[in-house]
Amino acid sequence: MRSKTRAISIWQPFAELILQGKKKKEFRSRRTAIRGKVYIYACRKIDHDTQSWRKVGTMEPILPIGKIVGTSEIIDCKPTSGGGFAFILANPKRYSRCLKPKNQPQPCFWISHF
Repeated sequence: MRSKTRAISIWQPFAELILQGKKKKEFRSRRTAIRGKVYIYACRKIDHDTQSWRKVGTMEPILPIGKIVGTSEIIDCKPTSGGGFAFILANPKRYSRCLKPKNQPQPCFWISHF
């Protein structure tokens, strides 16, 4: 069994952009005090914004969904001008094999079980 690392749920293609190092901030409505490594869970829902898909390099939603696709570190959390918060991300690492959690993912942070 793996350690109790938190996972954060992120829609595709944004999970892929984080793993590629192109997305360094995750915007949320609430602040977090969480720092350190988190699993990146690619939600089953996808964003249909074509500009985001172009940044990934594909227009087809062929990326994994419903799985832990890698990790990243949250190194800071800063307020945004729009009233939300930006989780500052660093050191993304892609898993060569995606992990399927046994428990139900939550909208933001959760502890995954394998």
